[in-house]
Amino acid sequence: MRLDIQRQKNNKAARTVNDYYEGVAGITFDIGPVSLGAARSGFIMGTAETTGAVTHYTGAMWGVSFNINDDLSVSYGFHNTRKAGYENGSQDMPAEANRRIEVESYQIAYSMGGASIRLAETKGDNLYFSSTNDKDVTTVSVALAF
Repeated sequence: MRLDIQRQKNNKAARTVNDYYEGVAGITFDIGPVSLGAARSGFIMGTAETTGAVTHYTGAMWGVSFNINDDLSVSYGFHNTRKAGYENGSQDMPAEANRRIEVESYQIAYSMGGASIRLAETKGDNLYFSSTNDKDVTTVSVALAF
């Protein structure tokens, strides 16, 4: 089991409001052929809500992978990001669909010797915090090691 925690404070002279803060905490756990992982993140912009700007972002992610044998593995990952505060100088909160991004992905990989074939099916909802920006992507890759 592994736990990683990171905190960063940045103070830029050009900022006129407050400092901004970043933080990430994650944990992984392996038991036999199964690996589990989860993390949380946060980013505080250093702006007051009265400025009409986004005040902070939070994220939650988790994943699981299973090694079927030495050559074949399957995995799943999920990531959720949320923003809070106002948009575009307005004092109105954006619609809920425009405050959250969700991305999930299913993967399968097969390798033998120096060759591997990988397939990932990824779906993103509300990308760029826009309810009109959903994407589905299928990625196939082949790698050869010499």
